[in-house]
Amino acid sequence: MNFIKSTKYTVLSGLFIALTVLLSSCEKANDWETDSAYNRLFRSTKLAVSPSINDAEVIWNNTINTDYYIIEVNTSELTAENYQEGSVIFGEDKSIKSSPYTIEGLDANTSYYIRIRSCSETASPSKWVYPENTSFKTKTEQLIEEISTITGSTAIITWKKNQSVTHFLLTNPETSAVTNIPISAEMNAEGSYQLTDLAASTTYTIGIYNTVNGEDILRGEKSFQTTENFPDGYTPVYLTAADDPNEVLAAQSGNVVLVVPHSTAITFSKTVIVPEAVTSIVFWGASGGAEQATMTTKTILTLGNKDVVRFYNLNVDAQGDYFFNLQKGADMTDDISTNINTLLIESCTISNSKSLVRAKEGISIQINKVSVNKSIINGCSGDMFAYKESTVAQIPVTEITNSTLIKPQGRIFYAGNAASFSIDYCTMYGWGGSKAMLELGDKNTLGMSLAIKNTILANGGSNRKAHNANAAANLSLTIEKVYGTNDMTFHSTLGDVTKYDKPSTEVFENPEEGNFKIIDALFPSSIGDPRWTE
Repeated sequence: MNFIKSTKYTVLSGLFIALTVLLSSCEKANDWETDSAYNRLFRSTKLAVSPSINDAEVIWNNTINTDYYIIEVNTSELTAENYQEGSVIFGEDKSIKSSPYTIEGLDANTSYYIRIRSCSETASPSKWVYPENTSFKTKTEQLIEEISTITGSTAIITWKKNQSVTHFLLTNPETSAVTNIPISAEMNAEGSYQLTDLAASTTYTIGIYNTVNGEDILRGEKSFQTTENFPDGYTPVYLTAADDPNEVLAAQSGNVVLVVPHSTAITFSKTVIVPEAVTSIVFWGASGGAEQATMTTKTILTLGNKDVVRFYNLNVDAQGDYFFNLQKGADMTDDISTNINTLLIESCTISNSKSLVRAKEGISIQINKVSVNKSIINGCSGDMFAYKESTVAQIPVTEITNSTLIKPQGRIFYAGNAASFSIDYCTMYGWGGSKAMLELGDKNTLGMSLAIKNTILANGGSNRKAHNANAAANLSLTIEKVYGTNDMTFHSTLGDVTKYDKPSTEVFENPEEGNFKIIDALFPSSIGDPRWTE
C-alpha cells in the first residue's frame, strides 16, 4: 500500500513501554471536558467510515479542547492499547484538525480495522474510539459498465474494452454454483457478452478477473437479478400503442399476461375493464430497455372472480385519477361485483394518482390481500387505500413493503371494515395534509391492526398521527425501528418513533428530486426502502 502522510509502526518493546506510560488510560468520562485528575481528553462519541476503492472518508464527532486527531488503520484487528504492529498512522504530523478526513492509499477490496483518538498539546490523548462495525472494506475496482437486456434466462454484460482481463466468474448465491467464462481476445475487443442459461428470478454476482502469476485479481463486480419468466399457464398478449386495451381484453379468457414492451409508452384514454372471462391478469412491463414500460391510465377495474391481479415493472401516470377503482363506471349498466384473491403492485412507479386502490359501493367486493412491494408511489393526492366508501368491501390485508412513498396528501389507509395494515422497510417523504396514517369511519369497528416497522418518516409536517380517534379504542398498533427526521413532528400516537436530529436534506442525497440515497454515514443501517441503502 502507498499511504499518504502515514508512518508504519513496528512496536518494539522499549517503545511500547514508553508509550504505555505516556498513554495510560483513565476510567471516568465527562463529555467535552478534560479530567483534571488525569488531564486526558475524552473521546468522540461516534465514528463512521465511507469507503471507496483506494480511500475512505472518516467521519466522527469533533471534541472541544482538541488540537488534532490521530487515525490508526490496520488489516488486523486493533487490540493493543497503543499503536499496534503493522499499523499505518494518519495525522501524526498534527494535520487532522476536524471531521471529516479522507485516508488515502488503501488497497481495493480489502478489509481494514480503524480507530481514532483526540489529541492536545497540553493534555494526554483520549482513549481510542472504534466504529460500530469495527472494520470496513474498500470497494472493488469497477471495469464492468452495465448489465442490461435482462430476461428470465439471459443478460448482456458490457465492460471497458481491451483491458487486462482473462475470465468471468458467475456465481449463483442460492446454489453456490460458480461458472468460469473465459474472455477471448474478440470478446475483450467488443467489451460485450451475452450470458445464457440463467435461472429466472435469481440474483447473480459476476466478477471480471485478471490472472497474474496464478492469482486471480478482481477488477470489477456487479450483481443483477433475472426477471420472472411468464407464469405457467398464462397466455402472453403483447400490446402496442395503437391497441384499444378493452378490445384486446374482450377477446381473452383464462389467465393472461398483458405485455407492454420496454421503452414504450401506451396511453389508456378510458377506463380499462378486465372482463369476467379473464380469471387472472398480469400487466407486465417488459424489461431489457433503457426505461421502464410506461402506461398512462384513467382507471382500471375488474369484474367477476380473479385469482391474481398484478402490475409488474411498470411506470404508470394515473393522470390524477384512481389507479385501481372498484366503482361502477358511467358507461356500465351493472354495479360492481368482483372477488380477487391477490392484488399485487410490484417493481412499479405510480405517479399522480388520486388513490392507489379504491373501493366504492358495489354488490360484492372482496380482495383477500392487497400488496405493494419494491415500488415508488409518487404524489397520491387523496387516500392511498380508500376502502371506507364501500360498506360491502372486505379487504382484510393491505401491506406496503420495500417501497418509497413520496408526498402522499391524504390518509394512507381509510377503512370501514376489519382489516390489517402494515408498512415495513419503507421510506416516506413529504407526508402532507392533516389526516392520520390510518382512519376509521366507525369507532366500533373491531379487528383492526396497524404495524409500522423498519421505516423512515421524513419531512412530514407537524403533529403527525398514526390513527384518528375512531381507531383509538380497538386498534392494535405496533411501531418498531421507525425513525423520523427533525423536519417533522409527531403526535403521541406516533410516540414510539425514534427522533433523528437531522433534517431530511442531510439524511438523503436529493429528496426533492426523488433521490433518497442515505448520505448520512451515522444514520442507522437497514432502515427504509432497501433500494436507497444498498
